[in-house]
Amino acid sequence: MNGNPTVYKVNDTISYNFIIGNYHSSMCIDNDDGSAFFDTHHNVLMAASQDAAYGGNSLKSDFGGHSNFHHDNLDLFWGKGFGISGQIQGFSDGYYNNYLWLTNDGNYGSGQTCSGAGQTIVGGNTIWSPTGNIQECGMSLAQWQAKGNDAGTTAAAYPSDATVLSIARNMLGLPASA
Repeated sequence: MNGNPTVYKVNDTISYNFIIGNYHSSMCIDNDDGSAFFDTHHNVLMAASQDAAYGGNSLKSDFGGHSNFHHDNLDLFWGKGFGISGQIQGFSDGYYNNYLWLTNDGNYGSGQTCSGAGQTIVGGNTIWSPTGNIQECGMSLAQWQAKGNDAGTTAAAYPSDATVLSIARNMLGLPASA
């Protein structure tokens, strides 16, 4: 890192993909069982159908997973934006600058470290749910932000299909529709 020898691996990058988590999957990318140092960005990640294990977590980082960064993605039809394990200082996961379509109102993440060393890096997300009523770390998004957390994240009711398609095209670098 920074040109100096290190035992830490360089981040693996997953970018510019359209992935559907189908066949009863609960995620598109599974960062668990010690997965670490992934930089996942500029993807459109879509959860499986309603009768499958619908929803899950767009960023899943548990069972020893850490240092996984999920940013600048369009996450569609998820139960949570992230489901992660508590982290230690210097090895936090990050979920930021994403567009997230949640299937329900409520918590948009779970398992994060809400305070102190190893606090999860969260901010700048645009969250859509049936009514825009979102919570984080056991309180409303507004209350959580008033304590200086999750800066720049907004929550609203579902946008139009045209808005979502425009974001998807932009995210993947595709031309606007004719």
